[in-house]
Amino acid sequence: MQSQSQGQDQGQKQGQRQRQGQGQDAGSSLRRFGIAEVQATVVSAWQAGFDPISAAQLGGAALRSSKSWIGAPECLAALGHLRVNAWMVEVTEVRGAGQALVDALAAYFRAREPKQRLPVYLQHKGHSRLAIG
Repeated sequence: MQSQSQGQDQGQKQGQRQRQGQGQDAGSSLRRFGIAEVQATVVSAWQAGFDPISAAQLGGAALRSSKSWIGAPECLAALGHLRVNAWMVEVTEVRGAGQALVDALAAYFRAREPKQRLPVYLQHKGHSRLAIG
């Protein structure tokens, strides 16, 4: 059984670890990105030559600290710049497209081993979703 002071010490140590790991998942090398960091990554990708069309449409470096939406093309540019293997498929509004997308996602996740099931980023009509198998 722990004494109250031991429990407080452990709580303080945990709080210190959380503060030291701000912006990172505890016990992981993964880093969480805030909006400003995502914007900066997209701008860096554009400066490296990824997606010049979006760069021109959204004003290039002006994306930083703006309220512009970051969509699928910008995410694809940022991922490519970070050397993450990614691809994008555009589904136009066609009758039955929703069910076709659900079927394609189900097939994608069924066909892979658990460690190979990477998340799928979806965007439609201004909304973003992440499918994790």
